[in-house]
Amino acid sequence: MKRLFFIALILITGANITFAQNITNKQFALTKYELNISDEFREDLEPLKDFITNTKVRTENKEDKLKAIMIHHIYYHLKERFEEDLDVDIIPRNSFGDKAKYNDYGYPRIGIGKALRKGSATFYFKIDVEITSKTEERIDNDPKLEEIDEAIFFPHIITKVTIYNDEGIIPVAKWRGEKITYEPVYINKRLFRGFIDDYDLPPKPELEEGETEQESLFDMYDETLSKMITSFLED
Repeated sequence: MKRLFFIALILITGANITFAQNITNKQFALTKYELNISDEFREDLEPLKDFITNTKVRTENKEDKLKAIMIHHIYYHLKERFEEDLDVDIIPRNSFGDKAKYNDYGYPRIGIGKALRKGSATFYFKIDVEITSKTEERIDNDPKLEEIDEAIFFPHIITKVTIYNDEGIIPVAKWRGEKITYEPVYINKRLFRGFIDDYDLPPKPELEEGETEQESLFDMYDETLSKMITSFLED
C-alpha cells in the first residue's frame, strides 16, 4: 500500500512539473470572465455612493458603476501578472471574433467545447472573481468594533482560474487565491487606488515614520494573485 502511495505521489509531482514547463511561452485564450460583487459589500461602501456614481469609467452607460470601475483593471492586472510571472502569452480577449458571444463589458462567453473547435490556442482559461464582505460576521464576533468612530468594513476577495488544454474539456488545473481581512479596513476614497487615477483621489495622508497606508482594494486583489501564482510555482 505504501509503495502505491509513493508511486501516486511521484506521478502527481511529475504532472505538476510537466504542466509548469508546458505552459511556458504558450498561448492562453480567455473563454469567460465573471466578476461578482455581493450586496453586502456594496452596502458597506454606501458612504462612498456619490463618489462611486460620479467616477468616470470606460463604459459610462453601465448602470453598475462599481463593477464598471473595477472589472477591466482586475482582468488586465491578472493578464499582466500571468504574462510576467508565468511567462505565458495571453491573446486578446476578442480573439474569437464573431464566433463567441461577449458580455456587456466586452469579455467572451464561450463554452470550452466550442472554444476548442473555433480557437487555436494551446490553453484556454476562465476567471471567477468574488468580492464579498465579512463585516457582519466580524462585528457579531466582536461587538466593540461598532464603537469605532470611522466607517469600517472587512472585504473578502477570492480569485479562481480554471485552465484547459487543447486536448479536451476536462480542466488541467484549478488555481485559487483568497484575501481575508481580520483587521478593520477604514472606508475612504483612497481604497480605490489602482482602480481610479491618483489625480481623482484625495492626497495620500500624512504618515508617521515607518507607517504605511492601509491596503487598497486593488492591493487586496493583487494578494489573491500572488498567492495563486506562488502556490503554483512552489508545487
